[in-house]
Amino acid sequence: MKQGLLGWGLALVLATASDAGARVQEMHCLPALKFYCGNIHIGCAGRTRIRTEPFTATPEQVTFQDGEIWSVRDRPDRGGVVLHRRQSRDWVRIEADGVFSLRRYTRGRAMMTRGRCDQVPDATR
Repeated sequence: MKQGLLGWGLALVLATASDAGARVQEMHCLPALKFYCGNIHIGCAGRTRIRTEPFTATPEQVTFQDGEIWSVRDRPDRGGVVLHRRQSRDWVRIEADGVFSLRRYTRGRAMMTRGRCDQVPDATR
């Protein structure tokens, strides 16, 4: 079993096939911006017409509200975790306090958003 941090300072336990009974943390993430931006490092530069949407993140995948699913690999990063979309340059970075930033590429152009993730209670899974 590997461990990394994901959301609200909670330890995320990443289960492997050999980890009998291990629980995987699931995070529900809400963008703070209604539309993607070309860059979010200082404000929203280059606002697009593409709407952001909530998503759920686990160590194996990111699932968007519209049904799009990213198969991901995770990498601990500065107290948080980065979920890299497989065979793509897209990623989501979730900090230990639950703040996230997301970068995706559409037609070769980078788009970003940010927001907050909360742990999904066990009762809803």
